[in-house]
Amino acid sequence: MSKEYDVRATVIAGLRAGRTAKEIADFNNISLRTVYNVKKVYDADPDVATPARKTHKVRKDRTNPDIVHRIQEIINEDPGKSMRSIAREQQMSDATVRKIIAEDIRYRSYVLRRGQFMTQQTKERRFEKVRKLLTKLKNPKEAKPLIFFSDEKNFQQD
Repeated sequence: MSKEYDVRATVIAGLRAGRTAKEIADFNNISLRTVYNVKKVYDADPDVATPARKTHKVRKDRTNPDIVHRIQEIINEDPGKSMRSIAREQQMSDATVRKIIAEDIRYRSYVLRRGQFMTQQTKERRFEKVRKLLTKLKNPKEAKPLIFFSDEKNFQQD
């Protein structure tokens, strides 16, 4: 059990035994404010008062299976659609849509990176250069050439 549960149980036992709030607080080394809070609940209805904490209302989100399915369909239709436009379209909070996508659908948003645009002429030029390089590698002029590749643009060897 939790410490809070034990404190409430102790206060209720003291109240049922006829002790004053000051006596309960001093004897059990509990804050007088805590004793008064538990006493207020106990005095309201002694039969209902239990050491268990009151149940809290569960927060109601708009994340029911129908909405999750509807957002999933919207994403399947157009994966490039922004979360804000989905939220606007569904008349929902932007944060709720983001939460549904992240937690329920388990998608991660990222920026689409585009590669370099290559025209047909550039592709043909590169193909020719690669063919020449492969020919040089397969049929070297020297017996054992030193072949060194680097990803640096300006490479110099001393």
